Formats: sequence, structure tokens, C-alpha cells
Amino acid sequence: MPVLKSEKRNEQLNGKQLRKNGIIPAILYGKNLEAPVKLQISESDAMQFLKKNSAGAQVELTVDGEKQLAMLKDVSRTVLSNNIEHIDFQALTAGEKVKVSAHINFLNGEKAPADALVSEYLQEIEYESLPQYLVDHIDVDLAGLQIGDSIQVKDLDMFKDDNYNVITPEDSTIVVLSLAKEESVESDENADAEVPVIGADEE
Repeated sequence: MPVLKSEKRNEQLNGKQLRKNGIIPAILYGKNLEAPVKLQISESDAMQFLKKNSAGAQVELTVDGEKQLAMLKDVSRTVLSNNIEHIDFQALTAGEKVKVSAHINFLNGEKAPADALVSEYLQEIEYESLPQYLVDHIDVDLAGLQIGDSIQVKDLDMFKDDNYNVITPEDSTIVVLSLAKEESVESDENADAEVPVIGADEE
């Protein structure tokens, strides 16, 4: 599990001032906390952490030296430069289930039949689980699928695992392989054929 160092935020500086000084504002919240805790994290540490982790990932936050198990909930970024603006964390408690969404990674799409159209209908799965079983992504392997095949939520290993309570409806379609439609192209013969002129004078 990754470890991320943080400090309680300097309330004398606003978010813009913090970012100007290479510090990212963050917040830690959870129903077992008396109140949300405003944090600050060095921009370099935040960038290193986010290179390998996405929403739903677990992290051990050190808040002024004290350890807190948490989950990365959300990352706000600037529209044009994609710089980190703010990070949200949710505090986790051992033995207490948490609701989260896991991103779907589609694997081996290049191994699908050449004439197949791969239609992805879901991008994430919502589920509930204890902290030790949390995952931030689910792999869906397209290798071996043929035209006409599909994968639904109930086909996932997670759905069959008692450690997970999948909230997304079991009959929801994740991906379908169908025959790609070929565009109709006129043959050279038809394209070059002469079109009679209606009303032309007969010789």
C-alpha cells in the first residue's frame, strides 16, 4: 500500500497561494471523523502518487506523523494545463464496508476478430466491500471473444466473490462484439457508366 505524507493545512494561505508554493490542498473526510481535516501535500509527492494510483486506490496517509488508512476519492485538475488543484480522501475504518467505483480496464482489444466492432457500454463498476478487499480497477479481457459474444456484470469474478457486494445491476452489459458494417462502395463499372440524357434530340 502506498504511503503519502501530509500535514494539516496552513489556514493563512488559500488554495492558489499554496499551489504557487508547490503545495496541493487536500481534504480527508469520513463519518468516523469528528470533522473533515484540511490537508496539504507537496506537489512532487502528489504527482508521484497519482502516477500509479487513481480514484478508489487505498493509501496510508501520515497526517503530522499520525497514520490514517484512506481511499483516494477524487482529484480536481485545471481544464487547460491538467495541473492538480485539489485532492479528496475518504477515511477508512477496518471492519467497516465502504462503497466505491472501480474503473474497467479493457485488455487485449487487438486480439478481437479483425471484422469485429467492440462496443464498450460500461466504464466503471460500483460495489461495496471491506477496506482490505478494495480495488481501483477491474480487468476485462477481450481475448478469445468472437462476434456475437458479450460480457455482463454477472460474468465478472468480482460478482461471484462473497467479499464484494456489486451494486451495478448484474444484467448490465459491459462490452459487446458485433460485425462491423462495411460501407457500400460503387464499382468502377457503375461509376463510369454513361447516364442517358432525358429529352435529348434523336438523330
